[in-house]
Amino acid sequence: MLAQGRIAQALSDTETAVSLYHRCTEMGDAPSKFGGMVGGGTFLPRLAEAELHLERGDATSARAALQWCVEHHPEFLAVAAPYATAMLRDGVAPTEVLAELERLDSLPPIVRMTVAAALRRAGATAAAIEQYRRALAGAANNVHARTELAELLLSCGEWDAAAEQADLVPVDDPYAALAARIALCGLIGRAAPDAVAAGLQRARHAGVPAVECSVFETWAAIAAGGEVPGELSAAGAPLLSVLLETLLRGRDAERFEALLPALEGSRLEPRERHEMLAELYLSHGLLARAAQEWMAAAEPQPDARSLFGLARVAERHGMADDAANLATGALELDPQCAPAAQLLDRVNTARIPVAAA
Repeated sequence: MLAQGRIAQALSDTETAVSLYHRCTEMGDAPSKFGGMVGGGTFLPRLAEAELHLERGDATSARAALQWCVEHHPEFLAVAAPYATAMLRDGVAPTEVLAELERLDSLPPIVRMTVAAALRRAGATAAAIEQYRRALAGAANNVHARTELAELLLSCGEWDAAAEQADLVPVDDPYAALAARIALCGLIGRAAPDAVAAGLQRARHAGVPAVECSVFETWAAIAAGGEVPGELSAAGAPLLSVLLETLLRGRDAERFEALLPALEGSRLEPRERHEMLAELYLSHGLLARAAQEWMAAAEPQPDARSLFGLARVAERHGMADDAANLATGALELDPQCAPAAQLLDRVNTARIPVAAA
């Protein structure tokens, strides 16, 4: 019956799946002498039902189902990550989530990693970092956990700590290339030239593609006080975008500004450069700079893309009329610009006065 419920769930027949899961819990686990699956009538259908509730956005119901599992089967460690997700979505503070999870039997490193991933997705960065550190305390050779920790430290501007963790990844490990990128992002423009040079050498040995190595080499040359050493290939633009976004997120304005000449001197089309920066600025709330980039992208003649970008800036500014006018202009140039139509609907709906009670 549990298998039937999973089939119904896979077919998006939610009502049937829930009904079958409820039937499983009503029947309970079959006696072991009949060869029944352990948990098939207790914690497994509740976990499956909780997953359905989470898919539908009902964190409270998911939390209730998973809490039963924790209280009655603390040895069932697979419940840890979905239980953390349900609690976080239900408004429970990260510290309380972790305290609740400690009610489970001792969490092995692999389970702490799944909990850390759930915390990270919920934006509970400090709690996620702590869980990755605790996972590594029990499994120091877990390179996956170490790389995840290094990435997370990098994302919150902990440059030295990120580079330190990344440097512990063996150069012949499958995660070595990612670790080398993380280390260089923490080192360039901050560490001594010999440390940066060692990081670049490590990146080459770890298998970082040549086009990406050239991006890091260009950044290192700029940071050392030199000029941009030639044009970067347009193929390096994705990495440049990631690096710039990482520096913005880590609030490292100095290194962000220092890296901009690498983008400006690349072979990427000017229009694409302006839009890349506009998206970065908008995502970080730098609205004036985003508007400047979209206006530059609009030269010499505005098109639907640039007008829609400016409409997004106006909407974020709370300038409803301007946002509507710009979105309308985008649709006049491109009637198929669905995002502009959605923005226009959103702005117009927000401007409709609420009827008096």
